[in-house]
Amino acid sequence: MRKILGQWVINLKPGILWFFCWSPDFNPHSKVHTHAQIWVRLMHLPQEYWRKQKLFEIVYGVGTLMIIDDATKSRLFGIYARILVDVDMSGKLFDFILVERE
Repeated sequence: MRKILGQWVINLKPGILWFFCWSPDFNPHSKVHTHAQIWVRLMHLPQEYWRKQKLFEIVYGVGTLMIIDDATKSRLFGIYARILVDVDMSGKLFDFILVERE
């Protein structure tokens, strides 16, 4: 139990499994889910930012990177990069992401 709870979260690709310690008065119907997995589209992104590490850095402020779309990985489509992100919906949500470069 300590080993499992020490991990807190496991990436199941394409999902996340969160671990919490149960309390004696736990009621699953009263648990409010605040996390959701959403697809983020990065429009008009220069090709040099389509690498996995750069995409991770861009979406880090939004949530936890889950999956990069196959077309984005292989750079086949080219109009936008698409990334699946786990977002805490109880926090601040963003309408857009501004990517600046030197």
